[in-house]
Amino acid sequence: MTGDIERMLVAVDENIEGNIALHYGINLARVLGAKVEVIHVVEDALVYPGWGAIVTKTKREVDRQLHRMDTEISKYRKKWKMDIGVKIREGTSASAEILRELHEEEYDLLVVGSHGASAVMEFLLGGISSQIVHHTKKPVIVVKKMRDVANILMCTAGSKCSFRAIRYAASIAKAAGAEVTVLSISPWKSSEAVNQAWEFAHAGVEILKEHGVTAGETVRIGKPAEEILAEARRQDFDLIVMGYRGTSPVADMLLGEVASKVMHHSLRPTLIFRR
Repeated sequence: MTGDIERMLVAVDENIEGNIALHYGINLARVLGAKVEVIHVVEDALVYPGWGAIVTKTKREVDRQLHRMDTEISKYRKKWKMDIGVKIREGTSASAEILRELHEEEYDLLVVGSHGASAVMEFLLGGISSQIVHHTKKPVIVVKKMRDVANILMCTAGSKCSFRAIRYAASIAKAAGAEVTVLSISPWKSSEAVNQAWEFAHAGVEILKEHGVTAGETVRIGKPAEEILAEARRQDFDLIVMGYRGTSPVADMLLGEVASKVMHHSLRPTLIFRR
């Protein structure tokens, strides 16, 4: 096992064949030497006020979905010689059931896919990945497109949470042999603000050094979310790592929480750390 990540949960939707979160999560678990469970939630009822619950899935349909999952995951078991567990949960809310599984079984990391809706649409439609990130203190990787883990961007604004995120992600960087850059954003051009940003970036590099990971450091000036997204595109990073202190989806929408903006707008896998 490697570092803090010994047990992973990968959440998938009913489109199991070629599922991006599944492929990414199993590949990462293989790199880390972590145990992995794959979960799918069958939303088995629709609840109407005054009418009660109307069951929409039969036991036969649930068993059929479990068989489909097991058949697809068997390909990964054979390819990588891994012991991959499969779980089906039933409930009226996929995000609630994934969160329940995540906390009841003490996983170290969740990998979940996102269909890449805009921040506004994701919020209005109640995107599963958004709901999960906003309601768990567990680390989550949101995946929209498949990427390797060869080049990692770790972001810090000098907060304890961002430094903990860097410390947590060090195990991924070390196991993958990835190149790492620590980025800090100065919102102002003043020498004092820029120097402080360099201090934050350097502190992140020192944390990584303690974990046997060599990293570069850089500072950009501007709006944090925009600069992080631009840097990720500019250097073609595979994974963005961020600490997150958001309080609620509504607060993030109104206050423009940096991590939430990056998660919604980046097409690269984004690790959100809240623990």
